[in-house]
Amino acid sequence: ERARTDDYARLWYGRDEDAQVAHAVAAVAARRGVRPSDVALAWVLARCLEAAPIIGATTVEHVDSAIAALDVTLDGQELAELEAPYRWRASGGHS
Repeated sequence: ERARTDDYARLWYGRDEDAQVAHAVAAVAARRGVRPSDVALAWVLARCLEAAPIIGATTVEHVDSAIAALDVTLDGQELAELEAPYRWRASGGHS
């Protein structure tokens, strides 16, 4: 809903590549029988040595879901599939 009404968010997240990444995440999740959020967190854990990926957890269920994602280990082909559509974007003014 927000993406349709928030012009600023559309600037940052309205690219075709963003939708392609979301579709890749959903495809990997469907093949594995897990939630897309599990795949996204597994990617963060596979690629980022220092990260705080549990931003916005507002319930115990959100935290439990994030913990469950620790059981998802992506293989090299899955990582490549998730990363293929991604395109770097310019910095948002932070240096």
